[in-house]
Amino acid sequence: MEEIMYSLVFSVSKWNFIVNFNDYQDYLFYKKQIETSINDMSLKDNGVEPIVINYINSKEFFEMFDSISAKERKKVQSFENEYYDQVDDLFISSKDRYLIRNNNNKSFDLLCSCHLERHELIYLVRELVVRLEENNKSLFMHGNGLTIDGKGIILTGNSGSGKTT
Repeated sequence: MEEIMYSLVFSVSKWNFIVNFNDYQDYLFYKKQIETSINDMSLKDNGVEPIVINYINSKEFFEMFDSISAKERKKVQSFENEYYDQVDDLFISSKDRYLIRNNNNKSFDLLCSCHLERHELIYLVRELVVRLEENNKSLFMHGNGLTIDGKGIILTGNSGSGKTT
């Protein structure tokens, strides 16, 4: 495994996260993204074990895990209406830029083939929080709400389907 040198800690809802980086440029990029999108830049003292995400930028390491036979993969739909291949606990991006490996539901490796310019780490954290909350009987809907004459209406649907309009 690549050496991890830089770490960020934060909390989302009741969940604690520690993100370790092996690359300073990636660390700075996501430090800015996380600080502007997440309010709690500390771990909550709530007895919940932190989820560790190892963000590893290594073309060689990425290629080693990406060499899994396509015959062993099956398609899985995930966040942002993107599709990923799944082999056991290894999720492989269809964009061939990163892999997400679930080590034990408390530790995840985000293996990158290059510096990512999108916010994949933020999406991964969001996806983890949604799945963890669903496991605790929470329900998530993508929607918009409004009130008319004191009564509420919730409109649900996919992104771009006209809920806001």
